Amino acid sequence: MTAGRRPRKDRPVYKRINIPESVCNEVEILLANPLTGEPRYGVWGHLVTQLLKDWLETKRRPRDETRAEPQARAQPVVDLHGPDSAKPQP
Repeated sequence: MTAGRRPRKDRPVYKRINIPESVCNEVEILLANPLTGEPRYGVWGHLVTQLLKDWLETKRRPRDETRAEPQARAQPVVDLHGPDSAKPQP
């Protein structure tokens, strides 16, 4: 067995983004540890990851539904007798 930590299957990627200060301050207040007043380690990453996963799920859903849509469509009803003709009684 080799020493050391196992490599992650889904390695983290560093991204630098700009967020409006007002939004950042409000999120930091909500994420703050009540004892220290500081955000807990990694909580920003977890929040952004969850938001992006939810967003991706909503983006995938319509594409999957449109693929299945042609098979699920009902055939249009065709009136063989025309609008003016008398329809036979069942």
